[in-house]
Amino acid sequence: MYRKHLAAMLLFFVLTLYAVPEYTGFSTDTPPPPLSAVDGYVIVSQDGHVVLPEDQDSGNKGKLKVTLVVKNESDAENRNIYNLVAEGYDAKGNIIDVETLSRVNLPVGQSQKLSVYMNLGSEIATYHTYLVSAKDLSGKWEMVSSAQRMVTLSEPNIYASYDAGRLLVQAIVKNGTPENVPELVTFVAEGYDKNGKCIEVASSSKVNIGTGFTAKMSVLFKAPAQIDKVKTYLVDGIVSGTKWQLMTTSSRIVDRKELDASAAYDAGKFKVQAVVKNNVSQASKELCTLIVEGYDLTGKCIEVGTSRMVNIGKGFTANLSVLLGQGQKIRTYKARLVDGDSAEGKILLITTANHLIGKDESPDSAGKLSVTGIVKNSFPTEKKVKVSLLAYNFSGKLVASQSKILTLNAGYCTAVTFQISGGTAIKNTKFVLTENK
Repeated sequence: MYRKHLAAMLLFFVLTLYAVPEYTGFSTDTPPPPLSAVDGYVIVSQDGHVVLPEDQDSGNKGKLKVTLVVKNESDAENRNIYNLVAEGYDAKGNIIDVETLSRVNLPVGQSQKLSVYMNLGSEIATYHTYLVSAKDLSGKWEMVSSAQRMVTLSEPNIYASYDAGRLLVQAIVKNGTPENVPELVTFVAEGYDKNGKCIEVASSSKVNIGTGFTAKMSVLFKAPAQIDKVKTYLVDGIVSGTKWQLMTTSSRIVDRKELDASAAYDAGKFKVQAVVKNNVSQASKELCTLIVEGYDLTGKCIEVGTSRMVNIGKGFTANLSVLLGQGQKIRTYKARLVDGDSAEGKILLITTANHLIGKDESPDSAGKLSVTGIVKNSFPTEKKVKVSLLAYNFSGKLVASQSKILTLNAGYCTAVTFQISGGTAIKNTKFVLTENK
């Protein structure tokens, strides 16, 4: 009896010193915290699954469908906008897909069900959704999220078969600018090789993204096998200058394995790409071309080329490129822009280059001197231009003369090339430009 009484006293003493609290779980009147909350909007639930062929939503089969319920728990109707962002991660934790939705006019106290789709479907190991404020404005365009991946044939995308193997770089951007700023933004991506050299650039532009709203932007790289790292940034549509702006450039030798229809034909050529912006306030200056000069190991300009002429509005950007056939012989280059100003009333010679043609370039023309000039029509109307090339030997004697007739639109540039026999005997060449009336 005494032992039982002593055991009871010891048990009471232990429980008093080390009292174990009771686990009650969530109270019925205290719901779990929201998945995301911004500006009074909250994600109260979400569910994701890959769309199957037998689903009612079979038009999106293979995509990851995330269905959410968003509730407006704010106490006022101020800026009745919310943005939703969804990020898809692979098994290694890399963001490989992003999407965004913006919604307006969800009344206070009401809920809204919506769905967001991500292309990669079963390749997405995990996903994350969150809300982005439409009220918190930084005064500039913002990059909210970004993703990159190789496009695969299995993607449920109508362009997958064409883009398969290319590197897709995506971004979710937000217009954080005041409402009187142009609703125009450009997404720029630069691809670098293992040596830190920029070998490919690309850009895309979007308009009419209202203040506080988000949007998805993307670009594709055609030489992914050479790209080690990618740098991305945004360029606004504000115009403040008098000249076109060369935003960025890249260069590389074209590989025949590149994912471009012309890669086999262009293999071995020296390719220069550029992202250019129309930063000219005058509405009339909406024409521009890219001029590239290629220099050999001695610093001699051996080839020049020009891109297509672009005609884009103020604040917009364009992707331009130039191919130079001298390929590996080109060690450095210079890139510049020539606008479409046609008020000078002249035929202009912008730049020239020359080199001896080797057997590897053209067996039939080997030994000839190839001379190229970039010519611009700076008249306000279309002109026929006679371009003549005069070649002189080391004694200063004229030994060859050739001419070509060109038709140039107002403000346009073009490259014209001559081949002169006896290349090693030629010391100097001279271009003569006249209007062919």
